[in-house]
Amino acid sequence: MPIILIPLITVLVNDFLKIIVNFFKTWKFKLSLMFKSWWMPSWHTSFVISALTVVFLELWPGSVEFMITAVFAIIVIYDARWIRRKTWYHAEILNKLQFLKKLDESLWHTNFEVIMWFIFSVLFSFFLWKTWYFVVY
Repeated sequence: MPIILIPLITVLVNDFLKIIVNFFKTWKFKLSLMFKSWWMPSWHTSFVISALTVVFLELWPGSVEFMITAVFAIIVIYDARWIRRKTWYHAEILNKLQFLKKLDESLWHTNFEVIMWFIFSVLFSFFLWKTWYFVVY
């Protein structure tokens, strides 16, 4: 399996889980959630964590590729958790100040969400990687 397929499959599964989790929270089926970059699990974080896992399994932590992927993953996770939190805060204040158009306030992720999709992305990527090598070899 090409290395890029594992992160892409992980993103698809995570986005499908987003719909299922939302269904059990609201009892409404929203396919549109698959195409949103906010709310748990976030596709960009799932992708980068899955890529980090695959690079770790293929090349090990001493490689330059792993270090580049790790730095990229840290930047994406930081954005998902903290930068988007500040954006939410600003949107909340602006919504209180003006009445014409509501800004989307649900951009940020909680620590629990970040930890859960980190764990899921690592485990699911490892499962796909291990399954691929078991079938091939």
